[in-house]
Amino acid sequence: MTPFDFDKVEQELDIRVPHVYRNFMTQVRDLGIVFEDWEFPNTAEELIALNKALKEAFSDIWKDNFIALLPDGCGNYFTLDAYSLDSDRMVIVAHDPYGIEDLGDGAQELFRGYLSKPKRKSKKA
Repeated sequence: MTPFDFDKVEQELDIRVPHVYRNFMTQVRDLGIVFEDWEFPNTAEELIALNKALKEAFSDIWKDNFIALLPDGCGNYFTLDAYSLDSDRMVIVAHDPYGIEDLGDGAQELFRGYLSKPKRKSKKA
């Protein structure tokens, strides 16, 4: 897996990517993890496309510092509130009921859970 192109993400989305997500994606690459379709985007291009689509779909509630990371399987998206490089705050951008639900700090815990799951596809396997 090639390094995740954070510079491209920051340029295309006009946002700074927090350290917690950079560290997570670096570990993903180093471990050779390839996510399933319903999980985290595997490339910068996938992340950019997802965020541009959601910014348009949720234009009246979307904040410029949001980075959508993965769907919950019900049409909602776990989103990192990237208000600073040290941000760990997560929200759910929801379609029903429509709105934003603040989950508080917890991105690092979410990422740790994904890295510990043994059922991930791996290029090293």
